[in-house]
Amino acid sequence: MKRIRNIICLVCLLCAVGSKAMEYTWTEPMPLIHLNTKFDEFAPSWNKWESKLYFNSTRNGKSQFFVADTNLNSEFINPLLFKSLINSNRENRSYISFPSKDKAILSAFRLHSKNSYLNIFCSDIIRNAWCEPYPIENFSTENFCAQASVSPDGSAMIYSTINNN
Repeated sequence: MKRIRNIICLVCLLCAVGSKAMEYTWTEPMPLIHLNTKFDEFAPSWNKWESKLYFNSTRNGKSQFFVADTNLNSEFINPLLFKSLINSNRENRSYISFPSKDKAILSAFRLHSKNSYLNIFCSDIIRNAWCEPYPIENFSTENFCAQASVSPDGSAMIYSTINNN
């Protein structure tokens, strides 16, 4: 039943995105020269409360979050390693989403009895700083469960998982 509910949420989200997309005039895609390197850059996420773009890059040898500001021409500039407890020195991080101004949902490795698996974690702002991410127990599994994306209004979350049932 849980799998059906997830598929229904995905279909609803795609329908909502499709109807919203009709309202915009799309332009030709162009490379973001200030962000792209020879390494992997992926999973961009806009933090509307900070007006910054968060994305992953492997330019430091592991997947970590970088953050970029915008200039007066709305171009992304100055991508820097996100200096926060969200970026661990020992683990890869990926796919961050911001359901509110003081909460982030992200993917991180969690050690289980046999192996380490990507799971969904949460981080909160405490005293103006992001705290160490903690696992969201409802999504803690000894399988892959990660890459969460939260809808702009915070009412739905889409994620990838392996269902062995």
